Amino acid sequence: MKEFNIIHTSYFDCLEDCIVSMLNYYDKKYDFIFCRSWRVIPWEEQTYNAFNIKPDIQNIKYLLEKYYHVHLQENIFHNCNEFCGFMELQLKKGNPVIAGVDMYSLPWSGYCGKIHELHYIVIHGMTEDRRYITADITQNMQSVVLTVDDISMIRHTYHFELNGEKEFSPDTQVIIDECKSQLQTDVEVKNGYRKLREFAENFWDYKEEIQVHSGAIETSPFLKYLLSLSKGRIAFAKILEAADREEYYDIITSLKSIGAQWGNFRLQIMKALIQNTDSDTAGLSGHLIELIEGDEMLYRSFTDDFHAAGNNHYGNASIAVDKEQTFEAEVILEKYFNNTGFGSYRNFEGLGFDGCGFFYAKDDKHKEDNISCRSQKVVMNAKDAIGIKLWGSAEKGNFSEKFIIASQNKEKEYKLNFSDWREESIFGEKIVKTCQCLNSKTGKNEGDCYIFEQTIRFETDFISYIILPECENIHLFRILAIRMKS
Repeated sequence: MKEFNIIHTSYFDCLEDCIVSMLNYYDKKYDFIFCRSWRVIPWEEQTYNAFNIKPDIQNIKYLLEKYYHVHLQENIFHNCNEFCGFMELQLKKGNPVIAGVDMYSLPWSGYCGKIHELHYIVIHGMTEDRRYITADITQNMQSVVLTVDDISMIRHTYHFELNGEKEFSPDTQVIIDECKSQLQTDVEVKNGYRKLREFAENFWDYKEEIQVHSGAIETSPFLKYLLSLSKGRIAFAKILEAADREEYYDIITSLKSIGAQWGNFRLQIMKALIQNTDSDTAGLSGHLIELIEGDEMLYRSFTDDFHAAGNNHYGNASIAVDKEQTFEAEVILEKYFNNTGFGSYRNFEGLGFDGCGFFYAKDDKHKEDNISCRSQKVVMNAKDAIGIKLWGSAEKGNFSEKFIIASQNKEKEYKLNFSDWREESIFGEKIVKTCQCLNSKTGKNEGDCYIFEQTIRFETDFISYIILPECENIHLFRILAIRMKS
């Protein structure tokens, strides 16, 4: 049996639970509210004196003090009266409190059978009858009133004391720089990606190392590492969104995409181990290598040119450009159309967008149709281009495939990521059109469907053509060249 041991402590584990939550709330008018669930810690790992959560609290304290100039104070209580007195005093001061509670007591949690699992909620207010206003963003519960009896087994609380004025303005550039550093660590760590590559080549040699038995699958170092890679990229994307959504749009899309792929791959591995069938492992090794290479390319393309590019690119180095200096030029695609995406009960063609008789519902304004991607070469001849926008979607699932953008000097590979047309974005694409999905056989509408937009930016160049991916499940409706004004 081989052992998969990684020397890797993920900065993102704490970051995803802590800093991202703050970024969601720091610009609001009311006092700061920390509302996100913490770890659920198995009862066997808990101790009455500290619940085995000191490492997390130390990381959280570090992040709070570093980015928000906020002090985190810990308190331990032995009875309800002691807790209530402390809560009343702190809430009068405007200090929100994180409270450790038993999951069994929370009415919205659905964890009634898991009475020994510790959970964290935020208490950020008190009613006149001394009930507590609580929040739990993970459960989408942001203004729930609970009695002290509802909040059972309280042993620890953590509250924030503001140093100076009540203002939460994080230094987002510092956070971004540290996230970039973490990406570099993931790529270069001695026992990280190299061990993943070895794993890809010897999948079943590690099987016993990550053997599934009751409740133990999540403890595998390999699966923990995959979870860290997934959460880290998605957390980083959220930080960039909070910093400047437009400025970082392309890298946000890429980070969400690779994060989702790491998460999905982890689920595939878990399924293969649980079911223990060869068919479930087909292609996993090759898929893992693709993910590693994609993640390495993501790091290099983002970090190598980030500052030189004016923080405004994904791909090669681009320059910071005022939107008023650019315009969007439509690429004529009619001669490449090979699929009918829009139809109606009385007016439809072929087998539908997905080959099964389903269409985007059409009205008189809709003239778009689309290209089902089969390695077509689409001529652009766009001079002074700094990027392209692609309108499209996928059918029968979410797809991420390589395609080529050709300039005067060379061809370069990029990723084309499109979510399923009947689901909301998984890769972080922008939704540019929402329609009804039409069943041409029955005439019924089958719910919403979407067309998405992916933007790719690069250094100013003459773009000769693009070569679409060999994936007929990806469809393109429009291509726009982003060009500099003369």
